[in-house]
Amino acid sequence: MKKIHLLDCTLRDGGFVNQWRFGEECIINIFERLQLSGMDIIEVGYLRDRVSFDLDETQFPDTASIGKLLPSKISEETSVVAIIDYGDCSLDRISPCADSVLDGIRVTFKQKDMLQALSFCKEIKKKGYFVSLQPVSFMDYTPQDVLDLVAGANELMPLAVCIVDTYGFMNKRDLLRYYSLMDATLEPEIALGYHSHNNFQLAYSNAVEFIEQFTQRRMIVDCSVMGMGKGAGNAATELMALYINNYMGGDYDVNQILEIADTYIEKEKKKNDWGYSLKYYIAASNYCHPRYVSFLLNKKTLSIKSINEVISRIDPEKKTRYDEEHIVFLYQEFQKKCVDDHASYAELRAAIGDRPILVLAPGSSLLKEKEKIEGYVRKSDPYIISINHFSELYRSDAVFVSNHKRYSQIALRMKKHPSGARVIATSNIDPATLEVDLYLNYSSLLVDDQAVSDNATLMLVNAMIKMGSKEVTLAGFDGYKSEGSNYFNDGWDFMGQSWLQNEAIEAAVKRLEEKISIRFLTESLYRKRAE
Repeated sequence: MKKIHLLDCTLRDGGFVNQWRFGEECIINIFERLQLSGMDIIEVGYLRDRVSFDLDETQFPDTASIGKLLPSKISEETSVVAIIDYGDCSLDRISPCADSVLDGIRVTFKQKDMLQALSFCKEIKKKGYFVSLQPVSFMDYTPQDVLDLVAGANELMPLAVCIVDTYGFMNKRDLLRYYSLMDATLEPEIALGYHSHNNFQLAYSNAVEFIEQFTQRRMIVDCSVMGMGKGAGNAATELMALYINNYMGGDYDVNQILEIADTYIEKEKKKNDWGYSLKYYIAASNYCHPRYVSFLLNKKTLSIKSINEVISRIDPEKKTRYDEEHIVFLYQEFQKKCVDDHASYAELRAAIGDRPILVLAPGSSLLKEKEKIEGYVRKSDPYIISINHFSELYRSDAVFVSNHKRYSQIALRMKKHPSGARVIATSNIDPATLEVDLYLNYSSLLVDDQAVSDNATLMLVNAMIKMGSKEVTLAGFDGYKSEGSNYFNDGWDFMGQSWLQNEAIEAAVKRLEEKISIRFLTESLYRKRAE
């Protein structure tokens, strides 16, 4: 009997990249070529009550649906499995194994659901399937939790128990610590598995370390073609097959796997990239859920150093259980730095005097409607405040900075092109190479909507209200588009849901208009037509 088994999860874990819409032809060809390659186990997708059957997807409402899509098995040497996130699929959706194309079912579960999940797996075994236990977020397990899991597994006798590195935190020492404890306590007939993620670029090397351990126990390693999978991806099937062929007596047909990569997966990667990235590195280095990092990166206001500082403050109990309210609170607390801004408002009020106020947000209309803006400037001689940017397009009397990332860019440009413009900064900005003339309290300018709470233009309008201004004119406050350029500077980017941002900003503008007259000089999605 083979000691090392490869389990390819491209059609399941890879589905996080393309929402499981591989297409019928692609699914069948991947499945057939994996069998021709000699793959030991093929995981074909998710079983989920909430989905409807679709020939183009690898999410299935029941076991019967899988047989409608997959061809008859080519090789008796290959096992076919699907996976269930505990609680997502009821037992009545699972036909007896004799009536199914599946040989086994893998069940993922959180530590708090372990006992119920083990009972669920027991019922699956009664239907004739082999089962594999997939405890997620394994780095959260204490040694006693592991021993409790082993005790339950030894009673259930599943095919395998898998070490699941859900968020890619594990290094070699972590992996071997769990491996040693489980190898010493699991019944010898139970296989030990490993499912990696590539946050630290260790998925392949950890998987190799795992299969190189001296044991008589069968071992199962999860992998996917080109590492296609959730977030930073997995160990690559072609690499694992090649290593086992070269050093462990394997006979996988790697060319079949390469055909899958060349015909399907390369194209998918160009459309929807996956793999190692700064986001997944930060998440793994802080032992936290990557959605926390996404939230802070999408703000486009914090440096990487600041993001690490915010994440370091996450409640340890919440690190791998994403809590949006918690990260919003930490983000806003981090930005708070109270100053006495009465003198700043008085000085700004005196500098503006009776001149109208023109606010230049960084939208692309600053370029498209340059003549209109210049005409207004010649006619009205406004006090001009640029938002989070400094450019030679227009003169600025002041630059309003509320964004850590933009601050350094502004500092460099203002040093190269001295203009005499004042720097107005919110209190969350720590000055470095660019002196700040006026500080305004960050927290007092926030908008009462989490989606756009620290939108710089809205914050500046709030500042104008606090200063006692009656009217403000906006240019470059265009609104966000899902495609095309959102800024006059092509080097800037927008990350987020444009429709959600636009709805929230439009509602905020209406609330602000109850306190100040807002005039749109250039085209904007927040008005049907600019004035």
